[in-house]
Amino acid sequence: MLEQNIEFDDIFTSKNGQHPPILKMFLSKRINFETFIILDDILSFSKQLNKNISEKVLWPKLYDRMIRYKPFLRYNVTKYKKSLRDKLKEI
Repeated sequence: MLEQNIEFDDIFTSKNGQHPPILKMFLSKRINFETFIILDDILSFSKQLNKNISEKVLWPKLYDRMIRYKPFLRYNVTKYKKSLRDKLKEI
């Protein structure tokens, strides 16, 4: 997505109550659930999505699943923050 000249913030932003590109990527299986959770941990976009996404079936279930799964996911958040920062510098 970064290579397609989409603004970084727009990837995580819901417009007009629709699903943001990051959620569409997950739903189309272009990123896995763990990646979605790690990105949310780093960027905290899900709280804003809770306010902005107007559909009340798919997103609430997915958000609940994220909250329940996150405690079982082990990763080095510092490593992933650095990796994301490095990737953004490349562009």
